Amino acid sequence: MDAGPIIDETVKKRRPLWLRIAIWGLSFFLILLIAGFFYVRTWLNGYLQSDAFRQLLGHVTSQQLKARCEYAPFHFAGFSVNTDNFKAQGTAKAAFSSLELTKIHTALVIGGLMHKSLEIDEVSIGRLQVSLGHTGAPPVPESEIGVEPEQPKPASPSHFGWITPKLDLRKVVVHDTNVLWGENTPQAGAVKGTEVTVKPDGDDAWNVLLQSGTVSQKGGPDLNLDHVKVRYQGPVVTIQEGLFKLSAGGNIAVNGEVNTEKHLDVQVKVTALPLKPFLPPDVQAKLRGTLFADVKVSGPMPVVNPPEVSGSGHLENGDIEGIAALDFIAKLTRSPQFRKIKLHQASADFIYSGQKVTVSNIVVESKGLVSVEGGFTINNSNINGTFQIGLPHDLVKWLPGLEARVFTSARGNYRWTTMHLTGPLKSPKEDLSGRIALAIPMSALDIVGDATKIVPKVPEAPKKLLDGLVKPLFK
Repeated sequence: MDAGPIIDETVKKRRPLWLRIAIWGLSFFLILLIAGFFYVRTWLNGYLQSDAFRQLLGHVTSQQLKARCEYAPFHFAGFSVNTDNFKAQGTAKAAFSSLELTKIHTALVIGGLMHKSLEIDEVSIGRLQVSLGHTGAPPVPESEIGVEPEQPKPASPSHFGWITPKLDLRKVVVHDTNVLWGENTPQAGAVKGTEVTVKPDGDDAWNVLLQSGTVSQKGGPDLNLDHVKVRYQGPVVTIQEGLFKLSAGGNIAVNGEVNTEKHLDVQVKVTALPLKPFLPPDVQAKLRGTLFADVKVSGPMPVVNPPEVSGSGHLENGDIEGIAALDFIAKLTRSPQFRKIKLHQASADFIYSGQKVTVSNIVVESKGLVSVEGGFTINNSNINGTFQIGLPHDLVKWLPGLEARVFTSARGNYRWTTMHLTGPLKSPKEDLSGRIALAIPMSALDIVGDATKIVPKVPEAPKKLLDGLVKPLFK
């Protein structure tokens, strides 16, 4: 006897009506949820691949960057979006004139659509190139980014009108960043090959980390970028810390603030930097040493004219040679140590503004040999300087003419004189060597004259003969 159907029928009769409704309702809900998921995914993929979405994203980006932006067509894999290229041209209010990105990979967060925003978990960019300021290309009229993008006419009412143009980025990584500035100007420079990671910090601020790469500035050697930490909250860029290194040794630390609409105020600390790579070729063989300096860079933004660079610095382990005045002293005193002297002290203050360089409070000393104090200006490739030159008294006293006519001031262990340096920077002229050359024969003739005066019995003819022998020696 088969009791199965009777038992099943009995169980069915014993089930309450509400339980049967719940079972059927739950089953129907699960089926509806699965169907809804595939439906939502289908229309969402369709929208993300549409021109309307690409135009919307371009409009949102344009508003945030204050630039005319354009995306290449998107390619989708699940909820990841890829595009080969993005280009932007800045308006006058943008911090850049042009920007280009390649190989862009974007991971979307679908849940963000429920919060009326486009949430992006991560953006990975293969290469970025940006030109700062507006020296590379003229700005785009602001009216071009204030107009709503023209939407294509839909075949049916849009299901996506409730999405507002709000963009929520969680992380951006750029593997190869190239930043240019001062293009077509004497201040042209660049940062190349740098990896950049950007993360949001609140609603409208970003934390930026730069690592690796090189920094170049026209007229100077390349620097290796170790790291830079920056916080950006438009229009202010705060440099929290930065470190750059030179291949030959030494490093440069940076911090400060750049307001892209008003001014820049950056502090630079130079530690143990070899001086030679930063000198003009014709000076490199004359001056050597390791540089330490505290520098301030300031000026209006955007950059049109060169910023003002000011500060103070000193050399360690320095030496100097090939200086005409020192070579002359070495020849005169038969002291070859003057041709190349070791600097025990070398410091100065400086200001570089426009095309003018002002160096003041110069103190250079090689103990026991020479001391130099003073300052100079360089303007339009011409130098004008005034210096106090000190020589040891023990050396000067053996040449009476120097002490009496040139090194007339006594201070410390030195006898001092004034030297002027003027003329074209490549071939300046100093007035010390000539005065020394003139003082020595005058002194010798005075000695001869004094000697003849104290020997009154010497006939006049021998006196003239003695003068005739001595004078030609000093012509």
